[in-house]
Amino acid sequence: DGRSNECCREKFYVDFKDIAWDDWIISPKGYYANFCTGSCQGTILPRYHHTSVLQRVALSQKDRETRLKLTPCCTPTKMSALSMLYFDNDGYIFNKNLPNMKVDACGCS
Repeated sequence: DGRSNECCREKFYVDFKDIAWDDWIISPKGYYANFCTGSCQGTILPRYHHTSVLQRVALSQKDRETRLKLTPCCTPTKMSALSMLYFDNDGYIFNKNLPNMKVDACGCS
């Protein structure tokens, strides 16, 4: 389909009914949690000295398994909050912004 396998964000919708949370979450009914996927092979990350050293070691390895272990991972680089209206254990209604609920961007680290 011509899609790249490089590190990127994939849209992923979580319906609270599917995970049996619809009995205590009033709103929203679900949200785009999203996730990171893809390869970071060949990505050079000079951000940390530690990473630079490990990448040079990985590139010099003939053993595939060791190279893969030392390859950077595709992970969230930006997250955002989700505003949620819900019942607590005592039946009181709360409206809270829950941090780090949505993946907005991904990168290799």
